[in-house]
Amino acid sequence: MEEPNVPEEETEQNLESKNLEYRVEISNTLEKQLRCVSLKNHLSDCHLEECVDGAILADHTSSPAHFGGRSCVVPVLANVYRSAEHSDVLKCMCGRIVIAFSKLQV
Repeated sequence: MEEPNVPEEETEQNLESKNLEYRVEISNTLEKQLRCVSLKNHLSDCHLEECVDGAILADHTSSPAHFGGRSCVVPVLANVYRSAEHSDVLKCMCGRIVIAFSKLQV
């Protein structure tokens, strides 16, 4: 009786040769999801894909905790300005801007 073909177990090297990426979801941080190209990557070598709600995804390396040149920042203050002829900013306008700003990814 012939033995059935059992597929070779996928090794890390086999998986990497197929250009697979790994998604890492983190809890209790501003960073929500990272994309890594290898299981051997340090998290700092991964690419930041998504921040938690209320945080903004920013492209820069000046942050001490950045992932692939990106980091998550939480705005402390947002100043809303209109042109000089409309000096009064309506509260409902500020509310809409805050909602849009919290969903913004730069």
